Amino acid sequence: MRDWMAAFNTAVLTTLTDSAPVASDLPELMASPEFAALIIAAGHLADSQKLSPEDAAERIVRCFRQASSIWNTALLKRGMQSMLG
Repeated sequence: MRDWMAAFNTAVLTTLTDSAPVASDLPELMASPEFAALIIAAGHLADSQKLSPEDAAERIVRCFRQASSIWNTALLKRGMQSMLG
């Protein structure tokens, strides 16, 4: 489990500098195997936690947004500390 947690934390960090997606990317994104994996994960979460599909998907999205926000804040603080010496 820790290996997966580290992998996701690394992925959040390494993708922070990706270019901003545009609306035209959405159909391709939704047809990707990565998006399919998220749908499967949401289904598993819904089944295991007795949630609606919408609630499960929302929880997954919130979780990733929260992780990204935490890393953004941590990196910003670290950058500010290095600038201030």
